[in-house]
Amino acid sequence: MDIEAFKAYLKKNKKSAETIQGYVKSLEFFVNFLKSNRQINSPDKASPIDLEEFVNWRTALSENVYMRCWGIRMYYEFKKLDRMEKIVREWF
Repeated sequence: MDIEAFKAYLKKNKKSAETIQGYVKSLEFFVNFLKSNRQINSPDKASPIDLEEFVNWRTALSENVYMRCWGIRMYYEFKKLDRMEKIVREWF
């Protein structure tokens, strides 16, 4: 996972520094969840079920998952992982 390339992509798409920071933090939350709970080391290898489990976990913690999913969606758009980007977009 190349965070710097992701940041450059967001900047190119005119995202503010604050938005970029939030998207990166959301992606890091997702990656940490995948590593700790799903034994997956990259969001590129995550499945829709992994994403659903992440959403359920964060929702159980009373978090606004909508905001987290924007960062994850933008990452999948950046990586051109259309299936996962579409799933996140349809959910939120």
